[in-house]
Amino acid sequence: MNTFMKVRCYGAESEKANKEAQKRISELEAQLSVTKPESEVYRLNHAPFFPVEVSETTANLLSFCLDMAERTDGAFNPCLYPATSLWGFTKTSFHIPSQKEIENILPLTDWKKVTVNKNYITAAPGMMFDFGAAGKGFAGDEAIKILKAHGIKSALLDLGGNIQTIGAKPDGSEWTVGIKNPFGAEPLGSLCIKDEAVITSGGYERFFTGEDGRRYIHIFDGRTALPVSNKVVSATAVGK
Repeated sequence: MNTFMKVRCYGAESEKANKEAQKRISELEAQLSVTKPESEVYRLNHAPFFPVEVSETTANLLSFCLDMAERTDGAFNPCLYPATSLWGFTKTSFHIPSQKEIENILPLTDWKKVTVNKNYITAAPGMMFDFGAAGKGFAGDEAIKILKAHGIKSALLDLGGNIQTIGAKPDGSEWTVGIKNPFGAEPLGSLCIKDEAVITSGGYERFFTGEDGRRYIHIFDGRTALPVSNKVVSATAVGK
């Protein structure tokens, strides 16, 4: 998932729980990667025809992502791989596409053309999926299931800035989570949480500056196949 991850948990079976959580996250990486030729998503993205049979995990994750696309009117879109690839974010070989190129790939990002029927996925020819926007959160949820199954009642997971917690600290106090400052070293502030997640994202780490002098970030508008361009530098979501 192209990031550092840390899992800290407390309990009699903490070491065993951590190892199983690490194993599960590694399995999901191998399954959901868009770049590893042996992954399930790579096979799905390079299938010669549809429908394609996938695992229950991939089918459920895609169903969740399509539901989020519906709820956000397409702002969240799991079918953006043709767009992010066109712009060069998948291989850091950046390119500003022409309007014609954008128009050509837009039909390939239309999530409404995708259906999930049990473990079978159907889409239009040429469509490709990328679960990067949901993958780390999903991996965190899966890891938490494993930790709880081992009786863990206190844990903090840091999956590349995705902070997810089980309960409070062992002494009963809340976890303190700093919010990164996009403009400097000192945090903007901190939040005190327990049994919650704090997810921060922004375009201040992954971006490129084009020959036109504009900055293009890795966060895309799912409806336009264009990098988001607004005054929001960083956003933090907090929830159970």
